[in-house]
Amino acid sequence: MLMGLPQNGMVPPRIEYLMPISYQNDVRKLDESGRLSLGKARAGEQYRVNELDDGTIVLTPMATIPKRELWLWRNQEALTAVKEGLEQSARGEGRFLGDFTQFVDDEDDETAP
Repeated sequence: MLMGLPQNGMVPPRIEYLMPISYQNDVRKLDESGRLSLGKARAGEQYRVNELDDGTIVLTPMATIPKRELWLWRNQEALTAVKEGLEQSARGEGRFLGDFTQFVDDEDDETAP
């Protein structure tokens, strides 16, 4: 199991986001409904909101993964194997094993309700 993985299926999209590269320092005002705009470029993104004891609010970019894929993030051995396989493929070390479409189950389709 990965340490620190939230139980709600929300995981940071990439670990690099946890290490700030630069800071943008400006003042934004809440609108009449108490909303804060981060700009159109961030529309639709998800954030974990942490309010500290001193009133500081910390926003952490998050990504939601399907629950059926959560096991991979919790299984370090399997995650390492997948990453190694992707690296091997990127180096051209993979080999074609045939067409596996006969094993596709429509119930596994992410677009299905």
